[in-house]
Amino acid sequence: MLPAVPKPLVHMLAQRYIAGPTLEDACRVVKTANAEHKLGTIDVLGEEIRTRDEARAIAGAYRDVFETIERQGLDSNVSVKLTGLGLKLDYDLCRENLESVVREAARRNNFVRIDMEDSSTTADTLRLYRDLREAGHENLGVVLQAYLRRTLDDIRSLGDLRPSVRICKGIYVEPPELAYQGYEEVRSNFIRALEALLDADCYVGIATHDEWLVSEGRRIVARRGLGRDEYEFQADGREYLDLSGGFGVAALGHRNPQVLEAWREQRVVHALGDLAEAEVTVELRRRLPWPAKLGVTGEDAVEIALRTALIATGKPGILAFEGAYHGTGLLALAATSIDAFRLPFRTWLPGPVYRRRFGDDPGTLPARCGCVIVEPVQARGGAQVPSPDFLRVLRRRCTARGALLIVDAIYAGLGRTGELWPGAEYADVLVVGKALGHGLPISAALFCREQLEQVWELGQEDVYTHTHTGSPLASAAALVVLEEVPKLLERGQQAGERFELEGWHGKGLLRAREGDADEALRRGVIVVPAGPGGRLISATPPLTITDAELDEAFSLL
Repeated sequence: MLPAVPKPLVHMLAQRYIAGPTLEDACRVVKTANAEHKLGTIDVLGEEIRTRDEARAIAGAYRDVFETIERQGLDSNVSVKLTGLGLKLDYDLCRENLESVVREAARRNNFVRIDMEDSSTTADTLRLYRDLREAGHENLGVVLQAYLRRTLDDIRSLGDLRPSVRICKGIYVEPPELAYQGYEEVRSNFIRALEALLDADCYVGIATHDEWLVSEGRRIVARRGLGRDEYEFQADGREYLDLSGGFGVAALGHRNPQVLEAWREQRVVHALGDLAEAEVTVELRRRLPWPAKLGVTGEDAVEIALRTALIATGKPGILAFEGAYHGTGLLALAATSIDAFRLPFRTWLPGPVYRRRFGDDPGTLPARCGCVIVEPVQARGGAQVPSPDFLRVLRRRCTARGALLIVDAIYAGLGRTGELWPGAEYADVLVVGKALGHGLPISAALFCREQLEQVWELGQEDVYTHTHTGSPLASAAALVVLEEVPKLLERGQQAGERFELEGWHGKGLLRAREGDADEALRRGVIVVPAGPGGRLISATPPLTITDAELDEAFSLL
């Protein structure tokens, strides 16, 4: 049927998989991929050869590809289909052609992967792979197809070679006795094959466009603690190094096993907030170093702190700083300095708000000022670190005016800048969030000043609460965070010093430098725009980030 399909339509459908009709087309696509820090693979299509001369010509074309890759400085290897090298004409001819291609690749320090075709070629393909590996050719890999029923046996039979294997689903139409037909059956066998390959200590290329398989593959890789030199994701499963830590949330790393286990252990997944807290939430309150009013988001905790100041002092004024970010709810937004967020809602914003330069002594506080709110290190403001005595000066100014000092440590706290509770020695209220729930929303306004929490005793009902306040699942994660983060403070400081040496300013693992977040993403690194006009890139990676991951990130950037 294919010849009856219009060629423009064929080209459109094939664009995702085929670079074009010429080697020049392939090189152009590989250059684009390399610019995005992706490795290319070039395949010369020629399965329909009919003569020995055609098979030798395909082998020659592959040898030319290696010369072109080297001459153009491309980061690419080659994938071969053995039928194009004569597999269906003569086994020995195919071996001769394949060996010539593999030798040329080795001469140019490159790699060849044998692609898998329909099941009629599987046995001879694996036989050829073994023959050449046993002949000493180490720069050779093979593809296995998860939908074939024989694949697990093939993995076991190749185990002694510790092969480099690309595992894919498979695309050829095969009968039920040879291949799984159901979508979930194929998925299940893909996972079994991946586990078997990793058990056999194979290097595995996980090749799939299936988002579920990509997710499961990442879970398996994380559970096994594999290094990035032991596997790779191919096709749409590109990996990224996350220097954002999910806006600083994943302090213990993505999919932390202790957090996942804590979630699984919870018998109660939703309680009744302030009316009837789950046991795990009661335990969280016990473990926090000061009395706390729990919130859901970071902005929520800021709102609690600002309302605390109004109740305690009777003064509505807020002193905040240029470059500050405290959230986008209306009360927190009033204190936020970023015009793009604040100005569209300015007619609704409470106040008065007095704005001062971050890091400077604000002088005598205005008479109507009920609180000063400050970040110990400005995060979205561009990792701005004030002088060491800045918080002490603010403490003195607040005390003189009878105002509260609110330290917004939502980004900077819980180990991010080297301390669990930065600014607590000066604060009346310290607010934390982000990393506290490690992926589930929970925050806390911690009342560092003795008996300050009592200002909220306004009647039988809590006048500020939410349906999901004190979520049991988030509380369970918070207990893990409080247990594990203190063990990582030294590591965070060491990693922060690595950033410092690479020209990133800031403190601990709250860092920024000039750069383009979109360009970083193209290079395979996730960062967040920060600073005025988003001209900086911000890094707030997990405290568990390794030196090898830092080396790779710095190299990519």
